[in-house]
Amino acid sequence: MKKRRQAHAARIASPDELAERGAEDLKAERFKEAVESYRPLVKIEPRPEWREALVTAYVGRGRTLVAKGMYKEATMVFDNATEIDGAVHEPLVYLACLVRLGDTAKAARLCSKLLDGDRKGVTAEALPRIADLAAALWLGGDPPPPESSLAKVFEAAGKALAAWSGGASAEEIDALLGAIPLRSPFKPLRLILKSLTGAEDPERRLKLLDMVPPDSAFG
Repeated sequence: MKKRRQAHAARIASPDELAERGAEDLKAERFKEAVESYRPLVKIEPRPEWREALVTAYVGRGRTLVAKGMYKEATMVFDNATEIDGAVHEPLVYLACLVRLGDTAKAARLCSKLLDGDRKGVTAEALPRIADLAAALWLGGDPPPPESSLAKVFEAAGKALAAWSGGASAEEIDALLGAIPLRSPFKPLRLILKSLTGAEDPERRLKLLDMVPPDSAFG
């Protein structure tokens, strides 16, 4: 029994060895192995550099899982990274995972949080795409909270969509569309409804649809 314990103890790497191994794994993009090295290190001593390295490893692992189509597992790994530093890492990828998993309610809530609350980890380039997805999710049945900065615009967009669904006249719908700012994330809805109800010739109506960005959630 004593020999077994000694052999087991000999296999346990020191913190310095774990840190060196983790750094090598990160450099080689062996993210799963890097997580296994840095996770016990952070438990031993939450040094800032080790916490940062563990976050990097989690995010890299999450991307790898997404590439394999393992969306549920990826969200869990991204959540682990968020628990460490409070940031939402790869928000567009994370939101895409939630949508693919059918958890549109959680995706809509997260969009609202990122647009009106803590934007830690969110780049300026990502915000318009998050707003675009939010608009589609909200209109799809998961509305923003009443205190949202876009709640009034959402209400106007919802009225226009409901009017079109109810067979309202082109003039009535056009009046409702006027309440949706062109610079709001609901602009694609304006273009789509205008193309469906406008009095313009077919070519002009098709051009309106072409103005909807191909990567838009409304696309």
